[in-house]
Amino acid sequence: MCPGTRSEITSPSGCRSIPPGSVAAPQNIRSILSSLRLARRAPRRRDDQFIADRVLTLVARLGRWWPLGLGCLAAFAGLLGPAAAQTSSSTFAVKQFREVRFDDATLDLATKTKLTTETLFNQVRCECTADRRRVRVEIEITTDRSNTTESYFVVAGANCLDSEQRIVQDANQCVLVSSGRIGNQETNIVFEATVRQLMPGGCTPDRKSLALTVYVGQDQTAVRKLEPALAYEVDGKPPTAPVKSADPSGGENLATVSFKAGSTSEQDVRYQLLCARLVDGAIAGPWRSTASKTPIFSSPATACSTASASSADAGVSSAALTSGDGGAADGGATDARALDGGIADARAAEARSDAAVAATVSDGSSGSASGLLENPLYVCSDSVAPGSLSITGLTDGQAYRFYVVAVDRAGNTSAPVDLGTTTPVATQDLWERYLAQGGKARGGYGCATAAHTRGGVTLLLVGGALLLLALARGQRRSQRRAARQGRRG
Repeated sequence: MCPGTRSEITSPSGCRSIPPGSVAAPQNIRSILSSLRLARRAPRRRDDQFIADRVLTLVARLGRWWPLGLGCLAAFAGLLGPAAAQTSSSTFAVKQFREVRFDDATLDLATKTKLTTETLFNQVRCECTADRRRVRVEIEITTDRSNTTESYFVVAGANCLDSEQRIVQDANQCVLVSSGRIGNQETNIVFEATVRQLMPGGCTPDRKSLALTVYVGQDQTAVRKLEPALAYEVDGKPPTAPVKSADPSGGENLATVSFKAGSTSEQDVRYQLLCARLVDGAIAGPWRSTASKTPIFSSPATACSTASASSADAGVSSAALTSGDGGAADGGATDARALDGGIADARAAEARSDAAVAATVSDGSSGSASGLLENPLYVCSDSVAPGSLSITGLTDGQAYRFYVVAVDRAGNTSAPVDLGTTTPVATQDLWERYLAQGGKARGGYGCATAAHTRGGVTLLLVGGALLLLALARGQRRSQRRAARQGRRG
């Protein structure tokens, strides 16, 4: 160990003095660690002191300005308040129209936003009564139980918002089919409606596009439209009736009728024949007692005969169906019934139409053609094209009246067009006429002409006798010739 100060470091050559401020290379590990501790300790003290001073300075500054900071925070929260409330009310949303169910068809819409089958909304389905034909609709939604101030309104029609964002109060244009409080709606919206309700304006409109749309608002006077909506086509206009070309004619167990298409530009129109038996010139019933042909059309009697699903099965109360409020049992139902006057008018028209339909449902025994479409037994052909057509399977001697109807692609049917009457008769050839006049001959050769007088009949008999005599003589000669040849042999 070298005597002296700490600036002296032992070296292999002995002890030497290290001037102050100079750096010498450490000679062992202990010296290296000692140097590192001395080098780190002093700067760390200076950094800790600096950080403490900066923190104290910042706290002092914040202490002077904290009232202003709190005021800014309060103002910012006030600005966010209305936006947050609006965001809460708009969380109610329509995801998709999940399903539309008819009594005889169920359409799983998946992500579709349009019904492409107009046969679901035609004149015949529209004329069905509410008790016999209903449409069940399910709308998948995002619920919002926190929204206790707004209601939803499901409306069928087109252009159902006016310039002031109010739902149009006209049952001939738009019909409210379901509504309820948003905060009370815990599941998807499910409701039932008649086809008539989904066809505002009556059962015989020209082809047009409508939609089921969901609106949201505190009442019907200030609403906003939600997407998506469900578009669909309606067509209740009957096709142009065909025109008779010629009177029918009768044959053996058949009749021939002729018609042509009416003056129209309609596409995909088909035709079908109807046959009715006559007694004393009046319709007595169908041409057959059992059905042999399938109608290509439908009628109120056939299309409406299927019983619809009950309200309980659909998950909707009967009270909700009659009021149209979708089951809203609270104050929101009052707002939802603002359109009830229009709905009542539509239902009154529905009742009148049902009575008219019931009056035409018959088997045709009254002599009117109105009941022919109600009974499939009258159908006596498949789908046919205009022209001259033969109807087979008729009874000779029975008088018939024939009709033709036109059917469009939507399933609407024209009124039956009367093609006239005829009676099938058996067709006789010469031999049948000879026998009918009392002829006794059977077999043989030659030709004979039927006569319509006694002289002609006598002549025919004499000719037949002579013919038989000649045949007999020829046969005897052949026998004699054969006998002679046998003797010679």
